[in-house]
Amino acid sequence: SEYAPGSQIVANGNLITSRYIKKAPTMLWKMYDYRICDECKSISISTHTDAVEKGEENVCSVCGKPATKSDQTFIIPEFGFIADGNNIKKPSLIKPNRTYNNEIAYVGNKDDAFREFNIGNANILMMQSQKDEMVVINESHFFVCPVCGYTEVDDKTFSRVMRKDHKDASGYRKCNNKDLRRYSLGYRFSTNVLQIRFMTPTLPAIKWDYAYSILQGIIRGFCSYFSIDERDISGCLQYFKNECTGNGAYSIVLYDNVPGGSGYVSMLNTPDKLKVVLERTRDIMNSCVCGGEKGDASCYSCLRNYYNQRHHDEMKRSYVIAFIDQVLS
Repeated sequence: SEYAPGSQIVANGNLITSRYIKKAPTMLWKMYDYRICDECKSISISTHTDAVEKGEENVCSVCGKPATKSDQTFIIPEFGFIADGNNIKKPSLIKPNRTYNNEIAYVGNKDDAFREFNIGNANILMMQSQKDEMVVINESHFFVCPVCGYTEVDDKTFSRVMRKDHKDASGYRKCNNKDLRRYSLGYRFSTNVLQIRFMTPTLPAIKWDYAYSILQGIIRGFCSYFSIDERDISGCLQYFKNECTGNGAYSIVLYDNVPGGSGYVSMLNTPDKLKVVLERTRDIMNSCVCGGEKGDASCYSCLRNYYNQRHHDEMKRSYVIAFIDQVLS
């Protein structure tokens, strides 16, 4: 988000705009096809291919619902970015541009066993895995020149190709290609992962905002109890079929926000630690006053932070309080 094409940074007293995805002379970008399910928000990833397989049933491999979106492709910009050398300005009072259209998803390549235990009225499954895989995707519409890496960002254009004259990264030579293809940007990394499944009570699959509020509340309580920075861990939701109810539900997925893992999420691998984190989370939610007595809102004192700003309007602290009360009563 900070360095992607179209984003701006202030460095050495100048406002610099990123414009090119750097290409290595003899190497291609790593590219993957992906699809995010509208129903359960699960992601499926495969190695990119230009060939279109016909006859396949376009359904989500997790929830089984028909797919309503075609596959998208993301580029891993492993060689970095190049600034627009012809567009360096002095910074003003206007905030530099950023792209925030990020999705974080659990890919998962581990098949470790879940441990089962009870806390209060809740039946819970927990699994800890090391060097498990996550993916981060910036779904802004990056229109990329496959020849020189020149990139335009236009979230209002939904076509696959944009035609535009442009110069190569040197800023002097005109590129002989005018067709810019639409991609996302992303990367895959391995880290320590902790999955928590509340079997009873359940997190209803139809209420993603409910589950997401609980996820963000647990992260806030976890960081408060263990006195760690909220930038050191992160989380996402993972859809699964709840065998106790026969319905869909969401796993709480926590992971170390450092490739390779830092060991933070492993501190929450016992029922006693999870219980005190839930209690700390409830205390934080109850001490906030946003949304009045109903708690029908969220703020930076309870659930909101810089990294979840895309979903600020969807989170409510009342969801977290009601759920934890149900678990611990």
